[in-house]
Amino acid sequence: MKKILSLFALIAIALQAHALDNVTVDTTFTNRAAPIVARIGLAASVNAGVTELLKSSVNEWRPDHSAQDSWPSRHTSWVYTFATIVTHETMHHSGWWAFGASALAAGVGAQRVLSGNHFPKDVIAGMWVGRISTEVGYGLSYLIFPDSRRSLPQGTADWQPAVEISSGAMYALSGGTPESNTKIGMVTSITFTMPMDDRWGLASQLSLRSTPLYSRTDGRFSDMLNGAGIALGPVANFFLPWQRWSCELRALGGVLRHFDGRNNRRGNFGCTLDLSAAAICRISSSMAMGAQVGYGLWTMHRPIQALTASTFTRVYF
Repeated sequence: MKKILSLFALIAIALQAHALDNVTVDTTFTNRAAPIVARIGLAASVNAGVTELLKSSVNEWRPDHSAQDSWPSRHTSWVYTFATIVTHETMHHSGWWAFGASALAAGVGAQRVLSGNHFPKDVIAGMWVGRISTEVGYGLSYLIFPDSRRSLPQGTADWQPAVEISSGAMYALSGGTPESNTKIGMVTSITFTMPMDDRWGLASQLSLRSTPLYSRTDGRFSDMLNGAGIALGPVANFFLPWQRWSCELRALGGVLRHFDGRNNRRGNFGCTLDLSAAAICRISSSMAMGAQVGYGLWTMHRPIQALTASTFTRVYF
């Protein structure tokens, strides 16, 4: 039944788009309110349809075995749709709106893992379902109201003090505890960057990491290893040939406090080392968005080595 309802929701979206394209409305309303209603309404509708279709199609147990609808995280999908809508609608005004919405979305995603309701991969999937479905909804609205499409605000890739919020995945290469192996985890962080000259700067980072552990004997989920850490290190900035684009290389080292993973022997504290490369696109004078990939090391009885990939929203001071 859920699959049928989700399919009907997607069909209704397509019919709505076709109907709106042939309706004659008041010019003032069309030029002002109607495009906004279409953008937000279609983004929310597409997200709801896709999210419910996926949840009803994939049967996967939650960490607490309360239900078989773990993938993807519905709450995360919804909140990232909200964050993407806020980014679209406020990018011409202030980057702090987008930053605040992204911080809220990252916080909700982390909470779904820490509360034991979802695995990290459920939250990562929900994040991308929310973002992509919102972009699809906006694309449909631009087909209905072509004149409502707006270009990006003016912006150049300047090297300035900034703070960013990021969320991403950790793909474990090796490591864990004496009793457990690690699987795909999640990292959420807030990073402050301070340029020292035209090329070099310093970065400090507060991070939250979550990694599921699976028993070495039978391969079943045993516990979630969570920890919070702080890191510091150098950053190198490079401007690219394109006006809005730049890249950064980072090497951050720090300490991490484990506060979960009760069923596995591990130390309370560990060390972290993260090497990453980030591509940054300046969206406006006060905001940028980017993606980064890297290598991470997280020491335990058996050090966890992982490849990392994340996206972030940055605002400049």
